[in-house]
Amino acid sequence: MIRIGIPPIGGNHWLGGWHYMLNMVAALSRGGGDDVETVLFIGTDVAPARLAAIATLPGTRIVQDPVFDAARKSARLVRALATGLDREALALFRREAIDVVFEPATFFGWRFPLPAVAWMPDFQHLHLPRLFSRGGRLRRSLGFRAQILSGRTIMLSSASAEADCVDHYPASRGRTRVVRFAVPAPPPLSYGEARERIAPLGLPARFALLPNQFWVHKNHLLAVEAMTKLRDQGGGLVLAMTGHGVDPRAPRHLDRIRDVIAENGLDQQVRLLGSVPYDQLQALMRSAAVLINPSLFEGWSTTVEEAKSIGLPMILSDIEVHREQALDDALFFDPRDADQLCRHLAVVEGMDEADLVGDRPEARLRAQARHAGFGRALADVFREAYARG
Repeated sequence: MIRIGIPPIGGNHWLGGWHYMLNMVAALSRGGGDDVETVLFIGTDVAPARLAAIATLPGTRIVQDPVFDAARKSARLVRALATGLDREALALFRREAIDVVFEPATFFGWRFPLPAVAWMPDFQHLHLPRLFSRGGRLRRSLGFRAQILSGRTIMLSSASAEADCVDHYPASRGRTRVVRFAVPAPPPLSYGEARERIAPLGLPARFALLPNQFWVHKNHLLAVEAMTKLRDQGGGLVLAMTGHGVDPRAPRHLDRIRDVIAENGLDQQVRLLGSVPYDQLQALMRSAAVLINPSLFEGWSTTVEEAKSIGLPMILSDIEVHREQALDDALFFDPRDADQLCRHLAVVEGMDEADLVGDRPEARLRAQARHAGFGRALADVFREAYARG
């Protein structure tokens, strides 16, 4: 039996990381094998609603300890960098007899004695340096180098990220492994039930959905520009936007999006719904005519995986990861060309209703197979790291 220790991932500013953690644990339970036990470590500061969601994870042991409180993370990281060892985390892992540790967006030190798998979600700071302060770029680069030079097995979410890693951090060559994130199909939900669930939002029968956090690189402003052009051409399609409201690198970015919507008189055509409960997000996915992701950069898009899991049509920015993730099962556009996105939206507006209803059984079957494969691939990486010692 191999015990895998997984510390908290994500938080209030990175909900995608939190959902990745939950899905990762579920995938290990589903496809990891009988020789694997997953132990999830969380802080005592986890909100009750999130704690309830964690408690439902199958085949997982939960360890709640103040060592992993968010308020202590920075101090632990500083000590790990200064002394080479996060002693508090190591003591907790040893107490729970952990064999191999997951190291996401953190560092347990170069003297950390347990085998570790370091997850590097993306290298956005290399592709979009303008979105990071000089210090932010330096911290990310130093963190990645520290993990690589400490002999970690490096896990990437895409072949594109692996190419970036090897190109910019050549010492990682030979120790990188690509594990593509996948989500299970959600519980079956009829179109009528979904419409009833989102009725309070006041959306029309046909709408497009953009469910990304309101971060600068998610490129919402280009979508607003495309909707302005569509409206000026006589189109009436509505775009619903959901997501967390604050980009820590640009705290006023959401205000800017609101201002542009108001300046162009799009209050009825572009609806900012903000953060919505996950069951309502699933209903929005089930009811939408199409999913849009105009992002300038992605590590591996959760919303694309969720759309794939029910067969929801997609319009995606033409970036490497989206091509790798969606293959030919989407319409693509230049993420700096609002006219191109506008043309795709006009096509959606003119499609027959039968072509727009998602939740296709064959898509669900493929999603379940991908999710089980995700669990197997994760377990294989942890087994390999454990065997390497």
